[in-house]
Amino acid sequence: MAAWKGKTRGGLVGYKIFITTLKHLGLPFAYFLLRFVAFYFFVAAPASFRNVLHFYRKRLGWGIIGSVAAIYRNYFVFGQVILDNAPLTGQAQDCLQKVGLVQYKLIAANPAGQRTESVLNVNVTSPPEGGP
Repeated sequence: MAAWKGKTRGGLVGYKIFITTLKHLGLPFAYFLLRFVAFYFFVAAPASFRNVLHFYRKRLGWGIIGSVAAIYRNYFVFGQVILDNAPLTGQAQDCLQKVGLVQYKLIAANPAGQRTESVLNVNVTSPPEGGP
């Protein structure tokens, strides 16, 4: 398997298209657009496709149709994760304004009733001279 080189395939133009879409047309339209982008990567990334197909077919023992559908779904869900987090990329409006300790509590539960929680404390300091 080839090592990841740290290069993005979407580029700055693709990123700006999605950010503009998010700002002006909203997340539902960005998800609609993502269907075409996911299909593009489905077709235009043969090495990735081959490796993931091998995983589903040989390691998990899935059929060809289920494997191909899962690969497309993987690309689409990965794109959704990127879109869901795009507005939180360190813009000034995303910064906490109040100086002090902020506590985040994450609680997760499964259908069986098992529950776990995690607490994260963040110390917010004054912004540096010149702003964020």
